[in-house]
Amino acid sequence: MLTRLKLEEKFVYAMKNSIRENKMEHIIFAAIKVNHCIFFGKHHGECIQKAAKSGIADTKENRVTQRCQGFLTNKYRYVLRKEAACIAYAAEQIKTWKPEKSLLSEMIWENNPMIPGGGTNWEYNENLGYVKKKNVRLNK
Repeated sequence: MLTRLKLEEKFVYAMKNSIRENKMEHIIFAAIKVNHCIFFGKHHGECIQKAAKSGIADTKENRVTQRCQGFLTNKYRYVLRKEAACIAYAAEQIKTWKPEKSLLSEMIWENNPMIPGGGTNWEYNENLGYVKKKNVRLNK
């Protein structure tokens, strides 16, 4: 019987192999889901501000909790932080991954090796989301 860890390792392995087919799923935006609406941006604080400005998320009535914070992928899937960490690791957006850890947007776009898993070759583009820095190759 496969443990959860083994299944997650197989998932990462399968995703890394899909790089060759150019179908690699990766994280493009931080996102929150409030009242069936998704708000996205560079980081979750920006998403919360957008939701509040829209009038959909009142910070008093519709609390934005960790449970509604996630990410959007290039396949336009909304995923929660733990699944996002696995996807980001497989796409080489972060350097380290542990099944019990959740993804922080800063781990992708901030080139700071002091952030666990950070110091990557990705940056944030206002229109495209998280993109690979130019002239940077994937480590295979």
